[in-house]
Amino acid sequence: MNICEIIPQPVLKLCIPPGRRVFVLGDIHGAYDLVDEALDLVEFNKSKDLLISVGDLIDRGENSDKVLDLLSQPFFLAVRGNHEHLFLLAHAQEFVDMNLLGRLVRDYGAWWWLLIDEEQQVKILNSLNPLPISIEISTPQMTLGIVHAELPKSITYWQTFLSLLEKRDQRTIQSALEGRSRLTSQNATPISGIDYIFSGHTIVPAITALGNSVFLDTGAVFSGRGAHHLSILNVASAFTDTYASPTIRTYRIRVYGNPATEI
Repeated sequence: MNICEIIPQPVLKLCIPPGRRVFVLGDIHGAYDLVDEALDLVEFNKSKDLLISVGDLIDRGENSDKVLDLLSQPFFLAVRGNHEHLFLLAHAQEFVDMNLLGRLVRDYGAWWWLLIDEEQQVKILNSLNPLPISIEISTPQMTLGIVHAELPKSITYWQTFLSLLEKRDQRTIQSALEGRSRLTSQNATPISGIDYIFSGHTIVPAITALGNSVFLDTGAVFSGRGAHHLSILNVASAFTDTYASPTIRTYRIRVYGNPATEI
């Protein structure tokens, strides 16, 4: 099946009113307990604040099944990661693609899927299916983009990227889900038409900015081993309390200067 055939809504656009805090979260990969800890540390208000994930909510960690708990919450949004997309691809036909599912279990850490009942599997698939490839957020200070991996290296204008996603261009979607070239080549070419783009997918030792592309996957699922941790970034305010621990690091966005600074 073509990867574009299981994407109901490629792009989601939001306008955030003044005073509402927005947090972006790095790849979770089943480390659900760290999310709860991070929200406590930043004093997240579930009735007022917004939490957005860069994707890859599932696999590898012990609590991937709790992804449904997050996706059903009104304060939580996520873009589609390659792990979610491959799961949907494996279940896109009348019959499950057992070869792909076997690869996900063997190579992607999807062992947890075999431990939950069919009813819960259906609920999780239904909750993953609407996930967009990209989210655009307009705040009073800036416009922000969220995409799991990266923009194709040939694209230097944000609206071009969104237009290609809307057309379900396969190469663009592939880069958005799985690309790594911007980080591996240390490509700092800025993307025009957007203030910052937040991504995950490739593990970095700390939040890393290349031009206006900011990468937040700091290996949450491996926390406790080396410097790996979960990163959470406040993007709706120029000022926020921050906290650092062996497993959680919080950052604030600076409207001017270095995009992400750990305090």
